[in-house]
Amino acid sequence: MKRKNSGITLVILILIIAVIVMAAVIVVPYILSIPGRHRLSVNKSNARQARTLASDQYHQDVAAGNVTYKKNDKGEEVLDGYYWYDSTQDKIIHSDHLSGDAELPTDIDNWKIDTLDQTIRKVHYTLGTDIYRYWVVTFNKKGQPEIEVSVMKGDTYTEKGY
Repeated sequence: MKRKNSGITLVILILIIAVIVMAAVIVVPYILSIPGRHRLSVNKSNARQARTLASDQYHQDVAAGNVTYKKNDKGEEVLDGYYWYDSTQDKIIHSDHLSGDAELPTDIDNWKIDTLDQTIRKVHYTLGTDIYRYWVVTFNKKGQPEIEVSVMKGDTYTEKGY
């Protein structure tokens, strides 16, 4: 009697499942990182806008003679005050002596999700966990911006609308 081979053998079935598992191992981490990368992108965009608008306001204040400087913790002379940018209103909302909670590098293009990696009051913050509402900018004596973010409660967007 001749036996007819029809269907999938166990070995082929195991190979197909292994290929599917390997594809999932490669693709799933990428898919799970998409929301964090989106939040990083929005934060970078908001920081650039904050820096631009704060620079404009700073130069107007310098021209009007409304600028004073103080020494910071590092002994550098910096602007005696901070420009607060509200990303929900897309404008500088005020100049204040209150700084942000977390200082960030000035080179925004090189920011990564973990560029901001701080725990404040038992809450962990990164640039990929939230979209931050308030960006704080000050300037050194040479007119170069220094960027901070306010990460305290109430200072982040909800994910709705994005």
